[in-house]
Amino acid sequence: MNPKTARRDSVNGTETADLALTDEEKEILARVVSIIRRVRYGAVALVIHDGKVMQVETEEKFRLQ
Repeated sequence: MNPKTARRDSVNGTETADLALTDEEKEILARVVSIIRRVRYGAVALVIHDGKVMQVETEEKFRLQ
């Protein structure tokens, strides 16, 4: 990681890169966050091809009472 763009996260002590996101990346992240907020129990998987998100898969679980 480039020391000029790396910063230490004060919460868990890990290094993160300062991100300059494109409009497309911002839109994808917003959609993924929206999906994550809707799923109560389950999983969200991103399918990546050549470094780009190509597909978002959700798996939701629920219990019958």
